[in-house]
Parts: sequence; C-alpha cells; structure tokens
Amino acid sequence: MIPIICRGLIEVDFPIAKVSEYCAREKANPSGHPAPAQQHLWWARRPLAASVRYNPGAGGRPISLGMRIEFNPAAAGFSGWYAFEIRAKADFEFEVEREECHITQKSNQHYFIRRNGSFEFSNQGIKPMLAPTALYLPLMAGTESFQRVGQLLSGIRVYSIAPSAVASLQEPDSGKALRPDSGNLASVIGSLTRRIHNKQKLNRINHIRDLLSTRR
Repeated sequence: MIPIICRGLIEVDFPIAKVSEYCAREKANPSGHPAPAQQHLWWARRPLAASVRYNPGAGGRPISLGMRIEFNPAAAGFSGWYAFEIRAKADFEFEVEREECHITQKSNQHYFIRRNGSFEFSNQGIKPMLAPTALYLPLMAGTESFQRVGQLLSGIRVYSIAPSAVASLQEPDSGKALRPDSGNLASVIGSLTRRIHNKQKLNRINHIRDLLSTRR
C-alpha cells in the first residue's frame, strides 16, 4: 500500500526553470499565441504551459496519458494516424477514454473511433467487445483494414544499451535483430557488413566498428 504522505515525482523533481524558460519564449511571440511548431498537438492544440497540469489535491493519483502516432506514407506504405487517451481513476485504476485510427491506403479510407463507450467502424459488420481497460487496436489488427498498422507498431523496439553487455564475449547469434541490451551488437554489425553493398552505408558501419574496437 502506498503511504498517504508519499510525494509524487513532480513535487520533488519538476523542471520548473526549464518550463518557465519555454513559457517565457511563447509569451514573447508578437501575436500573443505560440507558434504552431511550439504547440502541443493532441485532440486540441494547446500551448506548452497548458500541457503541463498538476492537481495538488489529487493525493498522488496517477496522471492521464495520451499518445498520437502519425504514419509516414514513404516508410509505412499508407498515411494516417493512431491515437489513444487513457484516463486515470481513483485507487490507481485506469480506463481507455478514447481511441481512434484513421488510415488511407491506395485511395481506400479506413477508420475506427472509440469514445466514451461507443464504437464506430468503417466496416459496419464488426463491433468488438472489450474491457474498458483494453485497447481495441490489437483486436482490430486482425482485420485486413488495420493489419499493417498492427504490424508496424508491434515492430517498435525499445533499447537500453548496457556497455558491459556490449564489451562481454557474446554467445553465437545470427545478428538479425539487436537485443534490448545490445549484447549481440558485434553480430549485428557483422550481419550488416555481409548484407549491405552500398559503399556509403558500409563506411558508416565500419566507422562504428572502429569506434567500438578502440573503446576500453
């Protein structure tokens, strides 16, 4: 059980000086409004100062979370976006407040919209039933319309490079995919060297290999 007196991270390590610097920069705009490139993009456009919210009376309750991902047609093969918002509730529980995905592929448009318990889909024949705490996308990725979205997002990797793992002798590895700790980095570089024939890219790989070989 978390003590009532437990202080949140925002109470003890909030970068107030940095936020104040950016807020002052926004206020210095002659128009009185933040430039579009400096605004927080989500369901509505807000200046940076409005994007940082904290309620001292929340008693340590977790904050809500929102995320939006834009798809680059050149890399993904389709255009569009996927977004969701998870609302924090009492007793450290969470609930999906809304979730949307809109894509355009070969002049065909597909979408699904989930908001406050309601569901709307470009294919009227599907109506998934999920718990309020679950996202719809993993289920919708099983349909032809959103299969590529699911594959694209499931391919995202997160790394926490550990220098000790990179420096240690590694077990035999194919080098097709980098491990989260980069413990098989030598195999990955070797695999790339064998598969890539572009001279410029090979020079970059050899430069990385030289840097790693001189690291002590």
